[in-house]
Amino acid sequence: MSSERTIDRSAIIEHSHQLRPVEYHWHIVARWGAIAFFSLAAVIAASCRFIESPWPLLAVTGAMGGYNLLLHATDWMRSKPQRATRIVLFADVVALTVFLHYSGDIENPLAVAYCLPVVAGALLLSRRMAFLLAAVSIVCFFALIALTAVDMLPIHLHHNHLDLLGDLAIEETVDPDLHPQGWNYIIVHMVSLAAVLFGCAYGFGALSDRIHEASLELERENQRIALLLNIIPDGVVLLDRHGAILQANPAAIPLVHTSGKTSVAELDARLDMRARLGRFEGPIEEFETHYDNRVLRHILARRLEGNRVAWVIQDLTEQRRLTAQVMHMSKMIDLGLLAAGIAHEIGNPLSSMSAIIDVMEMKQTAPGLIDKMRALRSHVDRIHRIVQDVTSFARPSAGRRTHVTVSQVIDKALQIFRLHERTRGIQLDVSAPDPSLVIEVVEDQIVQVLLNLLLNAADASSGKGVVAVRASRRDDRVLLAVSDSGVGMSEELQRRLFTPFFTTKDPGKGVGLGLFISESIVRGHGGSIDVRTALGAGATFTVVLPAVPSPVS
Repeated sequence: MSSERTIDRSAIIEHSHQLRPVEYHWHIVARWGAIAFFSLAAVIAASCRFIESPWPLLAVTGAMGGYNLLLHATDWMRSKPQRATRIVLFADVVALTVFLHYSGDIENPLAVAYCLPVVAGALLLSRRMAFLLAAVSIVCFFALIALTAVDMLPIHLHHNHLDLLGDLAIEETVDPDLHPQGWNYIIVHMVSLAAVLFGCAYGFGALSDRIHEASLELERENQRIALLLNIIPDGVVLLDRHGAILQANPAAIPLVHTSGKTSVAELDARLDMRARLGRFEGPIEEFETHYDNRVLRHILARRLEGNRVAWVIQDLTEQRRLTAQVMHMSKMIDLGLLAAGIAHEIGNPLSSMSAIIDVMEMKQTAPGLIDKMRALRSHVDRIHRIVQDVTSFARPSAGRRTHVTVSQVIDKALQIFRLHERTRGIQLDVSAPDPSLVIEVVEDQIVQVLLNLLLNAADASSGKGVVAVRASRRDDRVLLAVSDSGVGMSEELQRRLFTPFFTTKDPGKGVGLGLFISESIVRGHGGSIDVRTALGAGATFTVVLPAVPSPVS
């Protein structure tokens, strides 16, 4: 414990020697104030006939103003602040001694002005320097008295200022040349002045140490808080009650782009922070926004009405993605169990029905009955395909993957798409992809995904308008984008798009498995499907798949 206190004490002393720019300014301004006061005192004393001439005193204050101006105009104070401060404080003691000589010597009440450099030394430098300045002040004052007593320095005022006290004849009491008790007065006066100066040195030195100790502890606490704010992944922004950004940690800058912004009014309007801050009454409010393809959770907090507001931003995108992935896997398990049940419960009766139909067709029944049997077979085959599709969707990535060009996938999907009756009024806008775009996939499955997106785009456009197909490469990914000019979707619909059995189509036109199955297929290939849409602005579905690296030539 004692070693810790020693370390802290040395740190405080070292910290106290570090002058700051605000202390430079305070030091110079305080001296200008003292110069103005002494100059005014000289003028008033001369006008009241307390002194013969103000010019010696004004010369002293002029000298003080000269080196104070030099201190302000040069970089000396900033380059060597401790040395410069010590020198000018000692110069203040000498200048004050000369000022006292020309304004009344020992009886001058301005002798207490020696406290000014002592206090400045305690606050700006150290307690030790304050004691040294107090000692130098006493020595200078004693030298002034001694030189005056031996008549080496003439008394300029002849103590006429003591006439203010009336006919007490104090001059005859305090002047050693006129009264033997004069030296007693001088000694008492010096002891009193020494007590005042050393008391100031000790008191203000102790106060300065406590201030610096509290300041150092506050700086350490600020450093700890800053370290915590810098390492936490959540963004933290401090706002005043008008929305001005006072401070933001590094995590907040990429989340809501606070860099260079001075107010929430300058942030992206999609965050809606200006309106929310205006409605915020405290103490805590939580809400979520979707911004830059991320899910952000916001927390506003403050202790008292009108105080500053802490704004915490959490990025929930990855958490939601993992949650959705777990839910997806759970749904796939449920779908697998459902598919197994369907295959078992429906597959066997379908096989029996198909065998019966084969037998009846072989008996060469009446032509009208044969047509009905063919229609019945087509329905049985359709049910059989549905059962096979559902069972295969539970394992969407099964199959052998091959290298295929993106143009081949697009061409096959478009060939089937053009044959569909829902696409007769659709105008296709296909941008020829780069022949070097190659992906490693189960080709039929990716064709199925692209075809499903094309058909959805046609349905969203109500069978008319333009459907655009684009292919591009971004780093190590291939992007297949299908855009429509339909009515678009709200954010609520977007969040439910890939949910099984959810559909926006009219009853009987879809069962809500297309996008769910397509997303499962793409996910099985290590990719994803991104959606960009807004109400009244159409929609763009982008299939993102790993690209096959181009061969090195």
